[in-house]
Amino acid sequence: MPDNRSFTVRIANKQDFSAFILALIAQILLACILSPHPVLLTAVAVITICAAFKLRLFGLFAIDDEPLTLIISAAGNVKFSSGHENGHLHGQQWCTRHLTVLNIATAAGMQHLPVLRKQQSEDEYRRLSVWLRLSGVSQ
Repeated sequence: MPDNRSFTVRIANKQDFSAFILALIAQILLACILSPHPVLLTAVAVITICAAFKLRLFGLFAIDDEPLTLIISAAGNVKFSSGHENGHLHGQQWCTRHLTVLNIATAAGMQHLPVLRKQQSEDEYRRLSVWLRLSGVSQ
């Protein structure tokens, strides 16, 4: 990071992805209905989707419903604003123009936290994307 300033980013929570999850479920059910065995595949899809919601598999990140911001230092250390355990960037980060997934190692294990561009200031998200690419921690 050329200026050694830390990043402050807002983490997307479960409500930010609800429309995408509902569209995915609708596509799955439509594919099942149009398949050669619609009753069997639709039943399997409904059971799988219900089990995923019950087991919280669609909560792709550890912090589901509370607002959370991260402070990322130049060394890759991560401090949670809400008092969660501190951690550090670990392994490859996934970074695109609109979405970044940060892999953060804490004492409780790995957390995969999504950062949406629309929730950050434009300059801050651009700085984060460039820093991840130049530091070699993004793919």
